[in-house]
Amino acid sequence: MRQAVIDYIGGHGMNVANMNVDVTAVKFSGDHGEADVAFAVKSAPGSPAMSISYLLEQRGSKWVVTGRKQASGMPHGGTMPGGAVNPHGEMPPAAGPNPHAGGTGGAVPSPQDLPPIAKTKQ
Repeated sequence: MRQAVIDYIGGHGMNVANMNVDVTAVKFSGDHGEADVAFAVKSAPGSPAMSISYLLEQRGSKWVVTGRKQASGMPHGGTMPGGAVNPHGEMPPAAGPNPHAGGTGGAVPSPQDLPPIAKTKQ
């Protein structure tokens, strides 16, 4: 199962050689399985690992990743500790309007719509 995950993320442009990949839990149901995998950047020892649950299927004598299990928390996205890119290259979906942006759309205002910045002498 670990090799199936490594093949999967390597096929999505991730440099697996720079990461520690550890399968932390496995569940089987016939020819289907679920693997919880922790990723940590090798160059940042002690940094927290990012965990992802993968869905797998046994095809012949080989396990193949068929997708990811969505957790109830924040989905995959962003960067890992040490600045490594998420293995799936995705950003999490917006949770709603940005409470720090004006209006109801949550969009970032353009520079010409911002108030002037007072310059102070030092």
